[in-house]
Order: sequence, then C-alpha cells, then structure tokens
Amino acid sequence: MAVRALIMSVPDKALNSLNYALGQSKDPVFQVVSDLVFAEAQHRQIRDLVFEAFVPLFEARSDGIPSVVFPKMAYRELWSALLVQEPELCQEALLNLSLQSERRPEDAVPTVFFRLVTASARLARDVPDQVFVRSGMTDDQIADLTAYLDLNRIARRALGRMPDWLGRIDAERSAALRVMFKDACDLHPSSGKRLLELMFCHLKDPLQIMKLVVTVSDRANERFLIDSELADFGTRLLDYCEANLKPLEKRDSDLHKGDARRACEQITRMSGLLSGFDQYVELSKDGPWGKAIGDMRKRLSGLVESRLRGVEAAIHAALPTTSTRLTAKVRKSVPLVKGLPDPMKQSVALSMATFLKETRSLAANNGFGSLHTSIQREQSEWLREYADELVSHINSGDIKDEEAGKAHLEAAADILDAMDEGSEAALVRRRAAAAGTRNGADLA
Repeated sequence: MAVRALIMSVPDKALNSLNYALGQSKDPVFQVVSDLVFAEAQHRQIRDLVFEAFVPLFEARSDGIPSVVFPKMAYRELWSALLVQEPELCQEALLNLSLQSERRPEDAVPTVFFRLVTASARLARDVPDQVFVRSGMTDDQIADLTAYLDLNRIARRALGRMPDWLGRIDAERSAALRVMFKDACDLHPSSGKRLLELMFCHLKDPLQIMKLVVTVSDRANERFLIDSELADFGTRLLDYCEANLKPLEKRDSDLHKGDARRACEQITRMSGLLSGFDQYVELSKDGPWGKAIGDMRKRLSGLVESRLRGVEAAIHAALPTTSTRLTAKVRKSVPLVKGLPDPMKQSVALSMATFLKETRSLAANNGFGSLHTSIQREQSEWLREYADELVSHINSGDIKDEEAGKAHLEAAADILDAMDEGSEAALVRRRAAAAGTRNGADLA
C-alpha cells in the first residue's frame, strides 16, 4: 500500500519516465513495481481522456494571463472518487483505452466518458466532503467546478468546432456558436461565460477569445461589451498588458538590464495583444478600452524608441575609435585597439544589436519604422567601414597587436550577426582570417 500511495503521488511527467524505464528493465525484482506504475499510468491516461475538455481548468495558462484555475489535487480527487464509487464505469472506460489511439476527431466520444463526467458532477455536488479531502476547495469553488462539469456535452461539441470558429467565420458558423452559447446559458445563467472561459483555457493565442466573445454578442462594439458579463475577457487581457508594461518601464527591468531577448518576448506579446485587439472589437478612441490601448501603445513605442536610440552608443563603446587629422580641416575616425575588446561592453552591444533585430517585425505597425530602418542601415554601414579600416591598419602594420586587432574584427562580426547581417559578418570573418598575412594587403 505504501508503494502504491507513493506511485500515485508521482507527477505525470515523472511517472511516464518511470514507466518507460521500468518497461525496459528485465529484472524480475522490479516486476511488481513495474506493474503498479503501468497500471497508474493507464489510469491517468484514461482519466485525461474522460476529462479532456476540463484538463486546462486545473493548470494556469503558460503565458501568465489570468484564467480560472482549480487545484490540481481536486482533479486527482475527482478521479479517485470515481474509482471508488463507479468502479464498473471506470473499468469500462479502461477497456476503451486501446481504441483511443486510433480515434479520429470526428469519431463519437464513448458514452461511458459522458457517464463518468456526469457521475463526477453528482459526487461533487452530493458528497463534496468525501471527494475533496486534501485540495482545500471552498464551497464556491466546488459549486463552480460542478457547473463546469455540467457543461460536458456542450463543451465537447464546442471544442470540436473551435477550428471552424477561429478561421473564417461565416453566418452559419456564427449562428452555431451563438446556439451553443444559448444552450449553456439555459443550464445556468452564468454558464455561457463558463463555456467561453473553458474555450479560453484551450486557446494558445489568448486574443482569439475576443473573436468568440464578439461572435456570441452578435458583433457588439466596445461600449456594449463593457456593460456585459463578457467584459471580463477584454479587461483581463488589457490588465495583463498593463501589469507587464509597468515593470518594463522601471530602470531595473530586463529592457534596461540588457536582457534583450526576454524583453523582446514581452514587448512582442504585448504589442500583438494591443495591435490585434481592434481586429475583433470595434473600439472608440474615447472609450475605456480604446483609450487604454492607445495609451499603452504609445508607452510601449516610447520604450522601444528610447532603447533603439542607444544602439549606436553601445556599439561604438564596444568598438572604440579615435580621431586622426588628415588635413588641417578634415579629421577621420579610425579603430582604437588597446588590447582585447572589453567583454562587458561587447555583451551590452550584442544585447542592443539583438534588440534591434528582434523589434524589426514590430517597427512598421508601432510608429518607429523609419527610426528602426535608419539605425539598422547606419550601424550596418558603420560596422563595415570599421572592419575595412581595421583590416587596412592590420595589413599596414599600424596595429602592433595583430591578435587584438583580429579580436576586434571578430567582435564586429558578432554584432553584425546579432543584427541579422549574416552575410556581412561572414565577409568580416574571412577578411580577419586573411588580415596580417603576406597577401593581406591585396585581399583588403
């Protein structure tokens, strides 16, 4: 019993790995444990198939956007209660396990799956104290979860139709979604919203929930939606953007610390949400959502522009130059090589160059397209001229420390790579390899 209890407490990923490892073992000593692990893995497989529509309700969204989340333990307790109270149904479901691997999306869901979910809702409603022992579920949470389980048949149909509704949605598809929404509302006044919440939990692109919201509300505009119970979906998305924008504005954020890739991921996610919102919702400039989106887009663009304007300084700090006089009135900047490149300055330059590359796709639609283009062009040209000049100085012998000079060329190539100028970077590296050799001057 102790071993069985221990196996039941193992997380899903670890259990699958353990099941595979024990399955490869030929040692009879492990056979009993292997059988227990295999049986538990099968039970979890069928459990997830039975509750397929509801599994995301027990896990937070990976993007961090708030959604309805019930304790994971409550999910395990529901299945454990079914194993005790409905053993025959559970056994019948297990017999369907081998058939599920061949099941197509359009195939009917086994009747026993529906019966088990219905039974779980009954147990949660009638004997919650016996079902939810360790999960700490409150009475309100139990009532809410039970209402979700009551949506089982509608939810499975709706989730099966989601690809249609997320693509090109015509009058027929719109009507089908509204009918399902109404059917859910007939079960309970709040269950229409629950159906959309369930669909939201299944969506990878969170913004698509607004397409479904607008469809069930018959293309309602911002002012109508804000006064409805469905406003929560739009408000949640915008609150998420605001909550992620504020940290970026702080001086100790990823944006300012030089963690360009992480900062760009946050900026890209927010930009996509803000820019795409009005694709689905008819916004007004003076409306609550329209004003909030306009304000956040300006702040986001301002943040990106301020960092873009720092690209030049970061690159020039990593690859220093000095001014030399050509004539009485003409001076020229030439590479200054005093030892190897500064690792810290090089790291900052690479981060800024990466930021330049990663924000390219955002530039045109966020008001900084011309700034981005000019910085990319100017810095690419400056790096090429820097490399040309440095190769010339190495070949002429003006650079005494040849290895340090080549290290600066490699640093310039790395920055070009980070800026997505791969062909230019490759050319600089070829010239660096040839620089200082007997044929270096000819190649330069």
